[in-house]
Amino acid sequence: RVWNIERQLIAGQLFAMAETKIIAENFEGLEGMNLPVAQFVQAFMTNPYLVRKVALVTGFEEQILRSIPAEELLEVFVQWDTDSTGKISFDNFIQGVYQMRYRIKALQAQAARDEEQYVLADSVKRAKDAFDKAGKKGKDQLSLEDFIEALSDMDQLQRISAATELPVTFFESLSAVSLLDLFKQVDLDSSGTISLEEWVEALVQIRMSSYYERKTEEQEAMDAVREHAEAALNEGDADWNGEFDFMEFVTAFKTNSRFLRKVSLATSIPVQELRTLQTESLEDLFLSLDTDLSGTISFAEFVKGLAEIRLIRMESVGDHADSIEASVMNSAVMAATEAFEEADLSVLGELDLHTFVQALTDPVVATKVSQATSVPVEWFLSLTAEQLVDLFQDIDADSNGSISFAEWISALLRVRKANYEEDKAARQEEAKAIQKLAEEALEEGDLDLSGELDFREFIAAFRRNPRFVRKVAVATDTCVEDLESLDIEDLEEFFTELDTDGSGTISFEEFANGLLEIRLRRNAYSQEEVEAENQAIIDVAYLDALDAFSQADLGVTGELDLDAFYKALQDPGILEKVAWATNLPLESFANLTRKGIEELFVGMDFDSSGTISFNEWVAALVKTRQDVFLQEKLQQERAMGAVVEDAMAAMDEAQEDSSAELHLEGFIRAFQTKPSFLRKVSHATGLAIEEFKRLQESDLKELFSALDMDFSGTVSFTEFVQGLAAIRVAHENELQEAQHQAEASQQSARFVKDVMVNSAPEGKDSITAEDLIELLRFLDSKRWTAPKLEKLVDGLPWDRDGNLPLGHLVELLY
Repeated sequence: RVWNIERQLIAGQLFAMAETKIIAENFEGLEGMNLPVAQFVQAFMTNPYLVRKVALVTGFEEQILRSIPAEELLEVFVQWDTDSTGKISFDNFIQGVYQMRYRIKALQAQAARDEEQYVLADSVKRAKDAFDKAGKKGKDQLSLEDFIEALSDMDQLQRISAATELPVTFFESLSAVSLLDLFKQVDLDSSGTISLEEWVEALVQIRMSSYYERKTEEQEAMDAVREHAEAALNEGDADWNGEFDFMEFVTAFKTNSRFLRKVSLATSIPVQELRTLQTESLEDLFLSLDTDLSGTISFAEFVKGLAEIRLIRMESVGDHADSIEASVMNSAVMAATEAFEEADLSVLGELDLHTFVQALTDPVVATKVSQATSVPVEWFLSLTAEQLVDLFQDIDADSNGSISFAEWISALLRVRKANYEEDKAARQEEAKAIQKLAEEALEEGDLDLSGELDFREFIAAFRRNPRFVRKVAVATDTCVEDLESLDIEDLEEFFTELDTDGSGTISFEEFANGLLEIRLRRNAYSQEEVEAENQAIIDVAYLDALDAFSQADLGVTGELDLDAFYKALQDPGILEKVAWATNLPLESFANLTRKGIEELFVGMDFDSSGTISFNEWVAALVKTRQDVFLQEKLQQERAMGAVVEDAMAAMDEAQEDSSAELHLEGFIRAFQTKPSFLRKVSHATGLAIEEFKRLQESDLKELFSALDMDFSGTVSFTEFVQGLAAIRVAHENELQEAQHQAEASQQSARFVKDVMVNSAPEGKDSITAEDLIELLRFLDSKRWTAPKLEKLVDGLPWDRDGNLPLGHLVELLY
């Protein structure tokens, strides 16, 4: 019980630390704050941006925060001054906001539970009412006939619709077969009739599933909208009172391209579509958002309204996506049909194994199968005989030894749908990743604030604005240097590619979609590079493994038994080659105990024959090398992803001229005089900011030289990102190694404790000072000198009799 309590306390502390970190990041720039309480009250009452940010972070209604009298605010903020200095420091502020957030979240959670209970009770009540009306008098069970009759009656359908919140049209569209399937699903005990309990359980389950799905969608919409809505309100709220009046609202839509972009991002409605709204339409929109009819739109009303618009828009987009998917699948059916017709050489209309193998080794058929599945044709043509047999068996669903047309179509469409869903998810994820970058880049290059880039602005941005180039580079996953090397002809071609409607300007949607397409192409190319690199790694590992195996004593069998394996791993020459083959430290093999070597042997002896063949040896070492390579690649990619945004912001902070690189003097100044730069570098690398503050000028010069990988005398953005990522990886490895050492130390302590306690003579579970001194001198007389022993003995908690429990001694030592 004590352990569970401690665990809960630790979890609570970790949660609080994570929450306060999130809050602190939202108030970046206020770190040096240390205001008298009364002055802080004044700042809070006169700064709508601060109030809105507090409302966003805590979940408090902004209107409520703004309406609190100064006297009450003073009382609250005095309580935040926990160290009684009469001032509100940044830490005081963050802890106070955390307490607000914690209380609001608790209230929201209770409100959510109350709402859930209400929906559940209402659903049960309505389901019972529908059952009572559906059954015939005196009957407490519904037969299939009663069930179909109930779902054919409009009044009854409306009651069922009210209980489940599914539209009446859903039930009206059910065919006879579908109704029978639905009856079987509701009839849980397969009795042939539906009881009240079964009926209620089924309808309530449908209602609650719908409820949870809707709540999730609403929350996702609110989360997606909130940040953009805040930025839009900051753009359009001309008098900074924290609300929109009608004139501000219309003016923002008519004249502020940044405002339009924020609303577009929040609602998923293209900017061009928002531009077409006339004053009458804007008036209707204003009235629909002003839910309390106050004549102004508060931030809460703005967020909620945009979230509702987003949900409606996403539903429309979903319908469009469904039609696109249907078109894709229809094309896949046609290609799969043509492939089957090409492959089916028999009169039976089915493919046996021989015909199947013949078909998939035929480039014509393989190409059509590739078109149907969206799997590269090279993959099918590279399949071995064994792999083709496995594929045949997978497609042969009824295992009758042949593939029917239906099995063929079903299998190919299943693969096509999976690939389509995977591609769609990847595209959505990448689009989300570059959305903010595309917006920031457009704002950097849009000199006339028109919301679009003309050719002159486009060229100027690439030629004279390193911030624009960096954002485009990160968005497209391209090196800055590659973009900087583009000449006028290249940029003209690039502009034409992005200007898809040929209007002579690039809209935000064209810009974002164009950068997305480039990023996706770059991703595909990067994947090909990784696969080529992986193959090169395999080739090198194979040669090293071959070399190591050839040097081992194979005996007459040509294979390694356990003794020969053990002997091989004692040979420094073989160990070195094994380390090369696997790219693992030599020590990881050299330090293996006999037991560790036995476990490694069992792992490599795939066929459990008691010996390791050449193929088993090579396969094990090559697989280990691949695993190490992929792990290193994944860690590097994660580090680059975690670093790049902070690196970009840090570079922006450090930039002192229009050059795209950091010079030594500016680099040192950034570390010594720009706290925001330090915060970004600290966050990127995972190192505490104090670590960087301690760096002397000589240390900074060494760091600059390490980052300047091409020895050009400057640090480019690419070098900066790669360098920070390398520092982050090294730091993560250090933390991991420290954790491993701590775990090993704990394990060793437990082992020593068990040995000492269990091997002690009966009744001898403690040790005296004299015995301890004798033991330590015996173990290491050079280390344990008289002064050290005296200091150790004096510091130990001996009992009244001069004894110390053995278990306690081990815990203290470790």
